Amino acid sequence: MTREKGAGSISRHGYLRRWENGIRMVEHLRIAERVFGGKLPAGAVVHHANGNKTDNRNENLVICPDQKYHLLLHTRMAAMGASGNQNYLKCWICCNYDDPSNLIHHVRAHYHRQCDRKYQRTMREKRKTK
Repeated sequence: MTREKGAGSISRHGYLRRWENGIRMVEHLRIAERVFGGKLPAGAVVHHANGNKTDNRNENLVICPDQKYHLLLHTRMAAMGASGNQNYLKCWICCNYDDPSNLIHHVRAHYHRQCDRKYQRTMREKRKTK
């Protein structure tokens, strides 16, 4: 099946895809590889700085070394949007962003002490009713 040069579509994940030399590729990866000067390193992820997956301008694309760094960018963007401070963290119980000094740090989560007390109380009551 041959396609005309430049013909493309939007993927189910919202990324612009184009056919080039008989190969369908997401546009942001193609652009990042061209700017990078070759194939991206293994594990590299391309991030859209403004959150718009179809905005593939060079200045909107950030090449992240790995998925962990990419997720950190999303976490900081969410904190900035919700609280105005990119360094704030989200309490997993009440879902409010707060200064890290006001949160308890667990291995995989952050929470307010008062939120944890309320959560533990609720869980004890649930266990009693079973």
